[in-house]
Amino acid sequence: MPTEIWAYIMKNTSDARCCFELTRHLWTPSEPAERSFTGQQCRSVASAGRNLPATPEKVEVVKNCLAKFVDEYSALEALRDCRVDAVRKHVRSVFTEAGRQGKRVWDAVAQKQPDQ
Repeated sequence: MPTEIWAYIMKNTSDARCCFELTRHLWTPSEPAERSFTGQQCRSVASAGRNLPATPEKVEVVKNCLAKFVDEYSALEALRDCRVDAVRKHVRSVFTEAGRQGKRVWDAVAQKQPDQ
């Protein structure tokens, strides 16, 4: 990772924002919309297919980077493990939001097309 990007990521003010920026750097813009954390099919939308699972190596990279971020900005050692373990929640929210944005774009394209 280039040092300029690492410096930018370390300037963030929250764990969630740090994970968001790391995820944005590690996955291409279209990949998070096609992935879920576990790769399981959506239980609430029956027509939705299975997404690709998150790459375990990249999730581990995000977790290690978040640990460095927490070590630099954490005052309490007791909260460190809890904050680092929240990496799954943060990465999952990035994937979910990317999926929502992709659906919005898809819906907007469908609305612009005339009925045939």
